[in-house]
Amino acid sequence: MMASKRRRRKSDDDEINPVAVAIAVVIFAVYFVYTQYLLPLYEAFMSLSPVYIFLITLIVAVMVLVVINYVFKYRKIRAKKKEERRRQQILARGIEFDTIINFLENEVQLRYGKKKIEKDYQQDLEQAMKVLTDRHGYKIEYERSHSNHRIDFVINDSIGIEMKVYKGGSQVKRALLSQISEYSQYCDKIIGFVVNVIEESNSSIKSEIESQLQYQKVIDPNDYHIIVQGVI
Repeated sequence: MMASKRRRRKSDDDEINPVAVAIAVVIFAVYFVYTQYLLPLYEAFMSLSPVYIFLITLIVAVMVLVVINYVFKYRKIRAKKKEERRRQQILARGIEFDTIINFLENEVQLRYGKKKIEKDYQQDLEQAMKVLTDRHGYKIEYERSHSNHRIDFVINDSIGIEMKVYKGGSQVKRALLSQISEYSQYCDKIIGFVVNVIEESNSSIKSEIESQLQYQKVIDPNDYHIIVQGVI
């Protein structure tokens, strides 16, 4: 029994290392190519007259410069196309942003419910925004997670909507300000949608939130929009 174990251990030790074999093959291949092709070619080149050596060197140098110039020109063209695509994406995103704002401000009416909580209004808005999918083909995700944050709605992977239900006080305003600042890392543009269920003026709530955002300067004014809407 002990003899068989020793034989097994010996056979395991005698196994060929594939990495070592691969390294040996590469070394041999490099040596073969060098001795059979590169070295004779170099010796033949050096045996030419100085004039031929100069001409060949000049031709090779010109070819290298042409290739380098082509590579730089190709990279420049690619960079230009990439910048143009980015500009078109920004333009399209701006159109989408304006379309969504116009829809929320002019076509969405949420119904008041005495026992409704924020989640209920979110679900109402989710149903209403299906029109954007039917009309424009927009992809709408509800409660999309980013890191430790959860954005109420994300449209076309770039425009976030954060909803708050305002019942007075400053807690909702502070929370919305904080979330817009945080979510700007994950969305190109943010819409703060405030459902006002009390008698306070929509315009005064909106003005206070916007003034705080401008004071904080954490997000470009062109990249967010505040909507404060009453209920019916």
